[in-house]
Order: sequence, then C-alpha cells, then structure tokens
Amino acid sequence: VDGADAYVSAYDLNTDMQTPLKTVFEEEENPYPDNVELYFRGIFRNEVWRKRNNITRYIETHFDNDELFPCEILRYKRSKSGEIGVGQGNFLYAALIQFDGDDKDETLMEDLPKEAFLFLDKPGTTDPHLPNTFRHYIGIPDDIFPEAWKNINE
Repeated sequence: VDGADAYVSAYDLNTDMQTPLKTVFEEEENPYPDNVELYFRGIFRNEVWRKRNNITRYIETHFDNDELFPCEILRYKRSKSGEIGVGQGNFLYAALIQFDGDDKDETLMEDLPKEAFLFLDKPGTTDPHLPNTFRHYIGIPDDIFPEAWKNINE
C-alpha cells in the first residue's frame, strides 16, 4: 500500500510523552504523517486543570465535556521538575487555538501540558479502510433468527 512506510497511528503519537510536539515551523521541515491531525482539548480551556495534581484523572472525570479545536503549536519549553500543571510529558506548550473555527480569530494559550492536545486519525486512514484489509464473510444460518425478525419483504 502506498504510504504504508510513513504511517503512524494517532494512538502512537498520543502515548509518546517523551518526544515534544512539533511547532508549525518544525512541521514545515518535517511534517506529521498525512493521516493524523492535531487538536486542542477544550477541557483545558479554563484554568481549573492547573489546580489539579493529577492531569490524567482530570481528563477521565471531564471526558464527557471535551470538545476538540484545531490548533498550531508555536513553541515549547522543557518543564521544571515538580512543576504544577505538568502532566506526564516533559514539555509545556504555547499554541494558537481556533475556538470558533475561524482562522482569523485564534487564541494564544501558554504553559499547556501535552495532555491538552490530541491527535486523531483522519477519516478513512485507519487499517480497516485499506484496500487490502482482510475481510471474511461471516455466515449466520437463517434458522437461528425468529420468524418475526425475518420480515424484510413485508
């Protein structure tokens, strides 16, 4: 499959806490694979998360309210050991966030942990969508279904 050698899953990028996210300038030289997009997690929009000492727990308890917004990383810095608001990663980020979907109205947010960002696979780019994906017919005998369920022609 063309491009298979460049494929990196969003999961792999999300769980790599040691490698810093690329800035927009770094992406010009060495872009992320075409199959992923980077988003800002809306639950980090307010400052409540900074008061938590367990960012993973914060994400778990606020997951239902999470919105995703397009973003660009402008810069990052190495975090200090024990710094409040730092998650599992070693870096804090400054990013431009498009909260209303308009490129002209971006908000600068700073000192964000890596957990504030989420890579998603673009639609149609994961393994089940590959043309050579293994598919097998699953045969289910008709006699296991009640007659009342077999009314497709009625």
